[in-house]
Amino acid sequence: MKSILVTGGTGYIGSHTIVALLMQGYDVISIDNYHNSFPTIIELIKKIVNREFIHYEGDCTDFIFLEKMFSQHAIDGIIHFAAMKSVPESLSHPLQYYHVNINATLELLKAAHTYNVNKFIFSSTCALYDPHALSPVDEYTQVSLESTPYGLSKLFCENILRTTASQSNIKVLALRYFNPAGNHPSGIIGEWSRNKSENLFPCIIDALLHDDHLFTIYGNDYDTPDGTCVRDFIHVMDLAEAHIAALSYLDTPSIPFDIINLGSEKGFSVLDVVQTFETVLNSPLSYIYGPRRKGDIASIYSSCKKAKELLHWQCKYNLEDMCRSALLWKEYRSKISSN
Repeated sequence: MKSILVTGGTGYIGSHTIVALLMQGYDVISIDNYHNSFPTIIELIKKIVNREFIHYEGDCTDFIFLEKMFSQHAIDGIIHFAAMKSVPESLSHPLQYYHVNINATLELLKAAHTYNVNKFIFSSTCALYDPHALSPVDEYTQVSLESTPYGLSKLFCENILRTTASQSNIKVLALRYFNPAGNHPSGIIGEWSRNKSENLFPCIIDALLHDDHLFTIYGNDYDTPDGTCVRDFIHVMDLAEAHIAALSYLDTPSIPFDIINLGSEKGFSVLDVVQTFETVLNSPLSYIYGPRRKGDIASIYSSCKKAKELLHWQCKYNLEDMCRSALLWKEYRSKISSN
């Protein structure tokens, strides 16, 4: 069995990817510093897969910690999720975002080079694309040097990885995610963070978990069919499966560095999502309109032709599946909170 290191393993995407890896027979070594997640997730993952895996509490910016861990395990590949990821927060704390996101990648790369780990999958983002680009955006769409600090930190990391791959034996895939949503079909793990998420799905779930059932839609005057932002939502389990496909691709004589979009190739407005939740719930949601948020763009969705061709991957789940699985997670969270 191949051993895969997953950084940010108790985070939203990391935890779901660990489930997919374990179900496919991989061994997993996970690390997380719990900056925005909970150690409880480790036991919930084990409950789903009925398998053990190795987990460390640690920080990717700490090379001494990484060196100790790498020296104790034969690692075949790295999936690097650990990062700060809030667009609005990055505008308020840009230096923190540059420090954490860039240094974590640098130290992890240094450890990979030292211990001859030659497969590296990087969690990147669609937030670095030019906000004025026409959708669907593909990997050749222009990126923006005026992006948010979050987007720029990911772009800087991509450039670091590109130059490292060209000068070493490390093969790198930078996967540019669109908007992960939904949760594991069991309802046992989901998007659960210490800091209040500004993303749409957790905002709706948080509202449903509280008595007021009220959430805010930021902006209803965009140049879109209904005035609300349009985004490409991808089920988190589709995203997790894409990482399995990416590992297989890196086992082939692939090029040293590549960038691949991961999305559903569909644009859904905020109101589309709200209406889908209402259909699944068979009940209306309560919301208010607020002002636009700084850093938000009107519309973006993906072209994933490259993912289909190189990874032989495409989405299996639709928007209704995302909403249903999110509601299952809401029920499970209610149960574990009451206990």
